[in-house]
Amino acid sequence: MKSNLTNFIKVMLLAIILFSISTLTSCGKKGDVGPAGQTGAIGPIGLDGRPGIQGPEGRPGTPGTPGTTGPTGATGPAGPTGTANVIYSAWFPANFPDDYLGSTPIIKFMSIPLPISIPYIQIETRYLVLTYFKNFGDASLHLLPTTLRGADVKFQVHPTLGVFITARSTSSIPLTEFVISPTRGNMFRYVLIPGEALARTSVTREIALKLSYKDVCNKFGIPE
Repeated sequence: MKSNLTNFIKVMLLAIILFSISTLTSCGKKGDVGPAGQTGAIGPIGLDGRPGIQGPEGRPGTPGTPGTTGPTGATGPAGPTGTANVIYSAWFPANFPDDYLGSTPIIKFMSIPLPISIPYIQIETRYLVLTYFKNFGDASLHLLPTTLRGADVKFQVHPTLGVFITARSTSSIPLTEFVISPTRGNMFRYVLIPGEALARTSVTREIALKLSYKDVCNKFGIPE
């Protein structure tokens, strides 16, 4: 029994000694850090992430310096004589209402509207106004004023009524349907020729008034 106690005490002393040595060893000074190891291989590329939100628009850049003006090009060939701004109406039936502005069997009136885009004062001062009458039977064309079939037919440009046409009997006999009836094929048409168009074609007002209807149409590009 005594022998076992002695052995136990020896074992405990040995354990205490070993523990003391271990503690003293662990509390000693650390050694230097060893060299770094080699860099490992690059891993595989990951999947693309979602696109980010679009950023705000940047400020406009400073305008560049204007380039130098190029040389003037050569003058092109002269174009054909133009007929711009020549205005013409359709053919209007010779409709003389019995109760229009005091019409009587001896004198009758009718009017054809003018383009509202042209002021009356311009028509009076800038345009040559020609009015033609297509007569019953042979469809002959007459420039107003004219006298035919027992009637004096003339026109004037009115500020509100347009081309105002008057048919007056040359006697006390009432006007006949051969002059004033649209059912007989009597018709009127006007043509407005500006001064610049006359100048371009070298036609004076006096010459234009002597031209036939066909010549006026050919000269100023008017469909018949």
